[in-house]
Amino acid sequence: MKVLFFGSSDFSVPFINAVNDSGHRIVLVLTSADKSKGRGKVISPNPVKLCAQKLHLDFMEAIDFGPETIGKLSNISFDCLVVVSFGRIIPKKVLEIAKDRTINVHPSLLPKYRGPSPIAAALLNGDSMTGISLIKIEEKFDTGDIYSQLKFAISENDNRDLLEEKIFKLGAPMLVSLLDNFENMAFSTHPQSCEGVSYTRIFTKEDFKIDWSKSAEETFNKIRAFSSSPGSFTMWKGKYLKILKARIVQLPQSRKDENINAGQITMAEKTGLLVACGSSFKPGFNKIPDALSLLVVKPQGKDEMPFNDFINGYRIKPGDSFEQ
Repeated sequence: MKVLFFGSSDFSVPFINAVNDSGHRIVLVLTSADKSKGRGKVISPNPVKLCAQKLHLDFMEAIDFGPETIGKLSNISFDCLVVVSFGRIIPKKVLEIAKDRTINVHPSLLPKYRGPSPIAAALLNGDSMTGISLIKIEEKFDTGDIYSQLKFAISENDNRDLLEEKIFKLGAPMLVSLLDNFENMAFSTHPQSCEGVSYTRIFTKEDFKIDWSKSAEETFNKIRAFSSSPGSFTMWKGKYLKILKARIVQLPQSRKDENINAGQITMAEKTGLLVACGSSFKPGFNKIPDALSLLVVKPQGKDEMPFNDFINGYRIKPGDSFEQ
């Protein structure tokens, strides 16, 4: 099949590679323009454009779906429009060009987690299961009829990077199989359920900040959801400290009668770096709230490092506290 591919992020790249290697032919890749990133506002190459260049595919950078873009799409001969992590609503004019020959790859079990951040949302909510949905494209985000879905488990050790890898490995063959059998599959779709509909959103910097007054489980899930990038962060002596990997532990029962505050470091030695979570500990309080054992961190302006290097390099000691 001749495929028109829309995508704009790192998540799109494995699917471009899979389609390109499958024997189907990508006739054009449409992507967004390069963007400036970081404090220096350095222009960063679009990963989809770089992939298209590497594979010698025709590509087009489009700021919007103006007359020039619509005109080019109208003059291209293609059998199917595939969209993976494009980040924009496909307008009616484009859908009319594609007719009913569209596929969107969405990393959730729709109608749950429609919108831009389904992978992070599943991890933030501590879900044990997620999935992949291949759907038709409509003018509204992620509302189209379903071609097929695949459900799979989320491991407690999965963070965003690892969960994305699972989705690549499972989702790319799903997409290729659908393209192989598109003529038959196009007539066997079914509508999404009206129950269990939920929407995700674009996260802001404030969402990445750790609130140590939250439970250890909530904090652990936040770390997983945003690791390795952009990374959940806390403040240490006025500077950012990203927490990239942690695990939930229990504080020793011997500390039950101490006043320990959320965000306070209760252990800093070669066996572990423990941080208290939840509300303040009070004498006589019978239940010991869980804590987090920090495993991998990234101080501001430095490379990521294991917790013991952080302890030694920054002279961390019990009783110190991360800023709220």
